[in-house]
This record gives sequence, C-alpha cells and structure tokens, in this order.
Amino acid sequence: MKVLCFPADAGGCGSYRIGWPAQYLAHLGHDVQIVDFGVRDNEFSVIADSDGNLKSVKVPEGVDVVVFQRISRRVYAEALLLLREKGIAVIHDMDDDLGRIHTKNFAFSNYEDPDGHSYKWCELACKNATLVTTSTPRLAEIYGFGHGRVINNYVPGSYLDLPRRDSDILGWAGSTSAHPEDLTTVGRSVRRLVDEGSRFIVVGPQSNVRDQLHLKKEPVYTGSVNIMDWGKGVGLIGVGMAPLQDSLFNESKSRLKLAEMSACGVPWVASPTREYKTFAAESGTGILASSPNEWHRALKQLVENPDLRAEMSEAGREYMKTQTIENNAWRWWQAWTEALEMERGSSQS
Repeated sequence: MKVLCFPADAGGCGSYRIGWPAQYLAHLGHDVQIVDFGVRDNEFSVIADSDGNLKSVKVPEGVDVVVFQRISRRVYAEALLLLREKGIAVIHDMDDDLGRIHTKNFAFSNYEDPDGHSYKWCELACKNATLVTTSTPRLAEIYGFGHGRVINNYVPGSYLDLPRRDSDILGWAGSTSAHPEDLTTVGRSVRRLVDEGSRFIVVGPQSNVRDQLHLKKEPVYTGSVNIMDWGKGVGLIGVGMAPLQDSLFNESKSRLKLAEMSACGVPWVASPTREYKTFAAESGTGILASSPNEWHRALKQLVENPDLRAEMSEAGREYMKTQTIENNAWRWWQAWTEALEMERGSSQS
C-alpha cells in the first residue's frame, strides 16, 4: 500500500497528526511519502477553469491512499471525489472545530471566506473523503459523516527522554492569539501567587498574558519555540497550566497540552473539559480546577509541595510510556488500510 501524506503545516497540527506518525511508519518500512507544506502542487495538482470550476486532478502513479488535513478551498474539497473515482482512498484529518473558532483567534478569518478558504469547505472535504480521522470523539461527531475514526493525539517518545527539571516555576505554554480568553478562566489566581513571590513564565511569543492574568508587569517569555524544540520548552515549566474557557470550540479540544506536559514530567492543573477529565482519569495524575479559587488552591499546593510535584511527574511519565507516537503509529496505518479496503470494496459493489 502506497500512501501519500500532505501535512497542513510544519507546526504542531501537521507534525503531531500526520508528519511524525508518517515518518515513523516510513521508518518501519511502510511505503509512506510525506509532501512538505508549500510544495503540495508538485505531487497533487488540481486543474480548474477560469471560473474556478474543477476540471481534473493529478497525483503520482501507483498511489493507493492520500492523507490530507484541513482542506479549506472548494476546488480541493471537490477534487477528493475525483481521486476516489481513480480508486484512491482519501483520508481527511481534523483536529479543531473550525466552524466555531473564537472571533479573536488569529485563525478565525482564515476560514470565513466562502469564495476562498472556509470551514464550510472543510466540512465538504470530510463528506467527500473515504474516511475522516479526528483527535476527539466530539470532532468525529461533527466531521465524521458516518465514516469518522478517532485517533488521539500522542507525543514523540523523545519527550520522555528529556531530563525532568523540578521547580516551583508556574508556567503556561501558548499564546493568547490562539487562546484569546482561555487564561481568563483562572481569574487572579496566578496574580495572587506572583504577588506572594512565585515565578511565572510563558513558553511562547509575547502576547496578551499580562492583561488576562491581571499581572502587574509582563511575565518572562521564551519567545517562539520551533516545533522540534517544543518538548524542551515545555520542560522549562515547573508547575503547568492548561486553562480552557467553557465554549463550543473548546468542547472539541484534545488532550494534547496535558500529554505534552505529562511526557515532559511537568505536573499540571487544568480545566475540567471532557478530554481533560478523561486524561486525568486514565493517567491518574493532574488536578482539575473549575473556579479561580480552585485554580489558586491547586497551583499553590503544587508550588509548595515538591513531593507532590515529583509524584505527579512520575505518574504522568509512566502513563505516557504507552501514549507515544511510536507506540501508536499502528493506529494511523490501521485507519489508512481500512480506508483503502472501504474504497476498493465500494468500487467493486
């Protein structure tokens, strides 16, 4: 089975969901080719007329399965049916609910142009695909159209090899450009701890963290961190945070932040979302907080108790031994194989 993969980007979405699993499967000897973002047209070309209407589509000879992410243009969504007419199985992967992005999220405008990129064309791509893979059950409900499969987000096994740096440094990994109001859920809890002498850092570029956490001054920012160094960045945190606002968009957010912190040995406090609750129950680690007072109490407990930090760090890393990309890459291969069987079966019926 020859598989051609098109990650949506060179960042977290493309790497965790497609790039890294595909790389490992190729390492195992499977016939998997990854087409880097930006050179897609070299391996997948769509021909349309002057009005933008689809005429034909081309892919290399011998391809059995193609894997896409976040297709958001009409002509490409329609092209999936032409691929399937050629007997090629099409996988479409979704890791966010693009129809419910916060209006202040930097990505909101990227999917709001029906004549260009739109979340509506993502939905059409999912309908037209042979199989849809998602990172959460909620996304499968939205985008599965009867042919959805959930593959959790996993992390590289190399995260487990990073040295654990125990400290009482509070930290958050991210940017308010992608999480416009999520930090507001913790209220003034971090401000109270900083005022009491705690240190706080942000793994990521400077954004609106100071205002959202009501801090007296700007926190320390690491600056942008390359995806290849992301685990090292997360490991700078002593006590991690994963706050999510109660919103329709966040109902579909995956467990990834908790998986990253746990694999890097970082104890954490998180909002009680569906996926975070599941992760906490399965891993036996972490603390869930529903209000600013609960956030303050949980963070303070971890800041002041090195034994508890060590216990949570150990439990998180132990659980994540089974949650690496290397140990779960077979799930992607299984889904892609199933898609080809579905496609070839439907073409023969």
